[in-house]
Amino acid sequence: MEDKTFTQEEVNAIVQERLAKEKAKFEKQIADVQKDVSQREKRLQALEKLTEKGLPAELVDLVHLDSDEALNTSLELLEKTYKNKSTQKPEGSLTQVYRPVSGNGLLKEDPIRSAMGLK
Repeated sequence: MEDKTFTQEEVNAIVQERLAKEKAKFEKQIADVQKDVSQREKRLQALEKLTEKGLPAELVDLVHLDSDEALNTSLELLEKTYKNKSTQKPEGSLTQVYRPVSGNGLLKEDPIRSAMGLK
C-alpha cells in the first residue's frame, strides 16, 4: 500500500473546505434558532394583546405571526368578529327556542332528539 503525501497547500485547502462546511451548518442552526425565538416572541406579544382586548387566549392560534402588520390585522379582525358574535344572539337561535326545563321543573322534550327519533 502506497502512502499518499499532501502538500501544505492541499492540506490547507482540505481544512478550509471542511471549515466552510461546518460554518455553513452552524450558521443555518443559528438562523433556525433565531427564527424560533422570533416566532415565540410574536406569539407572546399576540397573547398579551388578546388579553388587553379581553379576548380568549385560545384565539392566539388564529393570529398571523409573519409580521407586525399581519399580527395587528389579525388581532383587529378577531376583535371585530369575536366581540360581534359574543354580543349578538341570532334570532331564533336554539338557546332562545329550546329551554329544557318547564316552569314546573319537569323536562320538556328535546326537539332535536325527537326529530331524530331519539328519546
